[in-house]
Amino acid sequence: MPKPKTLAHTTILILLYTLTACDPTQNRIYEYNLNNNERTNNNQPPLHWNTQLAQQTQQWAEHLAQTQTLTHSHLTPPPGTHQITENIGYGPNTQTIHNALMQSPPHRENTLNPNATQTGIGYATNGNTTYIVEQQTTP
Repeated sequence: MPKPKTLAHTTILILLYTLTACDPTQNRIYEYNLNNNERTNNNQPPLHWNTQLAQQTQQWAEHLAQTQTLTHSHLTPPPGTHQITENIGYGPNTQTIHNALMQSPPHRENTLNPNATQTGIGYATNGNTTYIVEQQTTP
């Protein structure tokens, strides 16, 4: 009898993994947590999520995915904030893009900027390519 339970359990785990891997919100949160872990490991305070900024970066990430381009957005920061930095990247998945950004000194510096207090992250895909847009601001 254990095999049906094990099979059912495995099927549920695969389904949950598949749903999470395809869910833009989950991937945005994953990148947010990766960035804050980097900041914590480098004695910087965590960034707070800015919903308006997240909406803007999401729209830009979707634009990049639709046009299959990689260009900075030049988005206007939400009222009451000042944009400091923007990281954009593409690759097969969120973790790979994050690793590449952290290995690039200017992008790493953006993520660890001590003046940044808020962030918004956009995530979109086109086929097997993932696009991420991150912006950090101060209030």
